[in-house]
Parts: sequence; C-alpha cells; structure tokens
Amino acid sequence: MAQTILAAATDETPHLRYQTSELARALASRKVVDPSGDANLGLMVGMMATPARR
Repeated sequence: MAQTILAAATDETPHLRYQTSELARALASRKVVDPSGDANLGLMVGMMATPARR
C-alpha cells in the first residue's frame, strides 16, 4: 500500500483513482472500463477548457 501512496503523491500526472491491491484492481476493472479515472478526467478537463456554445 505504501508504494501506491508514494505513486499517488509523486506521479507527474497523477490518476484520479488508485487501487491498493491486485484484488481491488481486478474488481475495479470488471466494474468500470477505466479503473484509474484518467479517461473521464481528461474528458472533464477538455469540456471545462472549451468555451460554452450558445
């Protein structure tokens, strides 16, 4: 678990979510398509950077 916390604290581009074990990673992978949350985060950042259309 310490390695996961260190990675979350020091990654240059940190993920939105981190799983703390292989079991948690496997379960999250079955439940969601993007267990790290990076794809959704990128989508949200892109939406916020784009001017609103009226």
